[in-house]
Amino acid sequence: MSSDQVYRLGGLSLLVGAVLSVISAVVSGIFFSDNSPQTATNPLNVLLSVVGVVGTALALLGLPAMYARSAREGGWLWLIGVVLIAITGMLFGIFMGLMGALVFPALASMAPTVFGEGPPPAFFVLFIVGTLANAVGALLMGIPMLTKRLYPRWCGYLMLAEVVLAVLGFVLNGPGNSLIGQVLNVLGPLPLFVVIGWAGYELWLGRGLPAEQPARTVAPQPA
Repeated sequence: MSSDQVYRLGGLSLLVGAVLSVISAVVSGIFFSDNSPQTATNPLNVLLSVVGVVGTALALLGLPAMYARSAREGGWLWLIGVVLIAITGMLFGIFMGLMGALVFPALASMAPTVFGEGPPPAFFVLFIVGTLANAVGALLMGIPMLTKRLYPRWCGYLMLAEVVLAVLGFVLNGPGNSLIGQVLNVLGPLPLFVVIGWAGYELWLGRGLPAEQPARTVAPQPA
């Protein structure tokens, strides 16, 4: 398999992963925003959690191709940003998605009163780490997008919007489960998903791929 084919396959993985992640985030955020036992055990909500896990996994598989496409121009900022966004996906997309698909439904069925007390304090640390990784990672990816034109400028502006939405969502989405917090939960990850989807689309089409290095031939030495 040539390097171009690997890039294209990575781009397709990014694109499909972004689409599935958008579906999971938007539908669950609109219809299943409360933390009741009925919501946790709803089959559609569980299915959406599974869709989110699959989407995040596909996006994570394609993320190295997105990094490699602009590794030389992006430098260390680009590398650190991509790593932090990958950590964000592991924490929020994979870990929390699996909790929503496997743990929360069982807990809500067997111990609804315990479930209604809310998440344990350790989850607060997870949300702090995930939010910091999301905000800093989006910022470090957005700066090279704007200054070095790795992608269209609107991609860089969307990454900056991701930073603002991530911080606001963490600050405003308190235990009161306010309407603003619910809206931010839906809108918060969308800029990142759009940028990742666009990057995957470009890779899938073969745009801006690094040129393959021709294999070096060694001249035969005279006997």
